[in-house]
Amino acid sequence: MPIPDEHIISRHGVHWITISLQLILVTVSVLVLIVTLLDIGGVGQVQVGTAHLSAEVLRKLSLDERDLMWMSIAFFILAAVSLYRANIVRKSMILELTSRRIICQSGIVNTMTRAIPLNRISCLNVNQSAFGMMFGYGDIDIEMIDGHILQFNQIEAPFIFVETYNDAAAALPGGF
Repeated sequence: MPIPDEHIISRHGVHWITISLQLILVTVSVLVLIVTLLDIGGVGQVQVGTAHLSAEVLRKLSLDERDLMWMSIAFFILAAVSLYRANIVRKSMILELTSRRIICQSGIVNTMTRAIPLNRISCLNVNQSAFGMMFGYGDIDIEMIDGHILQFNQIEAPFIFVETYNDAAAALPGGF
């Protein structure tokens, strides 16, 4: 809850890259399901490539077409549920910068909120990998005056967050 004369300057969440593995799994599962359905519908006889190969693999594994179809559907459902869960976890973590503090919120059912006054922060560090630089995400470490370090992984636009923090901290009475 905002305190008097406080306003939100910046809000950052976890970057979409955290769900990239689940996106790949869903894509692969959809492709497998399409190939399976094409093969079952007889279209696989006309196609050269993946559908023909899947029919050959079926004969070697002694699986009938229904077994493969149900396995493909199960693979798709598991991948979709995994993507849904990962996206909920991603959306449940927010890092807010206000004119007086940094507010960290996480969780869905059991929520945790931590407010850190800007004058209690010693420094902010950003760590970025090569992929982080390309896709615009990085890890933010908030080092407090008492020595505690809070780590936030794969945050979107971390340097913008640090720049706005520097501006907000400079605007406080007494500055940095």
